[in-house]
Amino acid sequence: MGQPLVDLDAPEVVRRRRRVPRWLPWLAAALLLGALYLARPDDRPPAVAVVLVAGQVGAFAATYDAGTVRIESQLTVVNSGPEPVSLEDLSAEAPGLTVHAMRLPQPVGPGRSVAVGVRVELSCDQARPDPVRFRLTVRTAAGKRSAAEPLVAVADSPWVSVLGAACPH
Repeated sequence: MGQPLVDLDAPEVVRRRRRVPRWLPWLAAALLLGALYLARPDDRPPAVAVVLVAGQVGAFAATYDAGTVRIESQLTVVNSGPEPVSLEDLSAEAPGLTVHAMRLPQPVGPGRSVAVGVRVELSCDQARPDPVRFRLTVRTAAGKRSAAEPLVAVADSPWVSVLGAACPH
């Protein structure tokens, strides 16, 4: 019996070996390394949400001088995040309005609130935007810093009522 027979009338079956592009393994490796880098828990900023409750303004003292009303008051800061933080900075600056926190840092536990003393300056002759963007900086127990810039409505706050009463019309 010798050699196998070849049918010349049958279509030839060609088995081609599918080649993987040379760049594909490099792309897969780069994507994997990128995902591992982004998933490192030590480098992620803390997941902290801090909310200003502008309607909850504590007792205050106000003075008027040359078109500017200065108020010492309190704002309530709520930590709605899952871990305790230390509030390191709280401020706001807008035309006709500045707010700066006093006596910081202050610790705020998860789900807790703290009354923060603030100095507020309002100008009688400038229109204030509403809402106002506040800037908060917190630090976790692990030392990670995080900043938030919530918008806070101040138009109906007691500060604006004091401004209306103190400024000459």
